[in-house]
Amino acid sequence: MSTCAGTNQDGSPCHNTPMSGSAYCHVHQDQANGAAGTDASGVARRFARGLALVVSVLFLMAVAVRCEMDHWILGL
Repeated sequence: MSTCAGTNQDGSPCHNTPMSGSAYCHVHQDQANGAAGTDASGVARRFARGLALVVSVLFLMAVAVRCEMDHWILGL
């Protein structure tokens, strides 16, 4: 029995059974069309995670500044 020709995200080989008429399983069928799409989606995913982190940090900083201003104005 053959195994998928794809690689997992950690770089290890995939052990799934390939789809009929293909060297790749259903998970890695996009690798059959070329790695560029996989790399681009990985970059987009990392960018989205980074952007979410930056937005979260900025929001928390804004809340902290607002709390400090309230304390200063109210004299607490």
